[in-house]
Amino acid sequence: MKRTLGSLTLSSLILLSLSTQLFSETVFKKDGSLVTGTVVKDDPASITVKQADGALIIVDRANVLRVLYTQLYMGQVYIRLTSGKILDGYVVDEDQSTLTVRRELNNPEEFTIARDKIFFVARTNPN
Repeated sequence: MKRTLGSLTLSSLILLSLSTQLFSETVFKKDGSLVTGTVVKDDPASITVKQADGALIIVDRANVLRVLYTQLYMGQVYIRLTSGKILDGYVVDEDQSTLTVRRELNNPEEFTIARDKIFFVARTNPN
């Protein structure tokens, strides 16, 4: 019984550790780079992010494009439009009516696509 309870506790700690990493915030800098971790301080002058390795990164507010506080799949996706055209890229933000997409994840160039123009989004090429 103790062995099972100990294993359960260890398993719970591992899952908690993994879920903490999955729900990290992402700071998008104007130069295109990303800082991922947990926002530990957010003030008018800067944002401080604690990375997984424990390092603290301070980002000057003037260099911040956006802060993503929610979990979002940041891998490459394929977007099939209602017109039949397929786009590939990285979804970096979304709201009720649009997706914000980058062709390259670490490049600040972005474009938006209206949701009513999107047929579906897939992680693998739908061809």
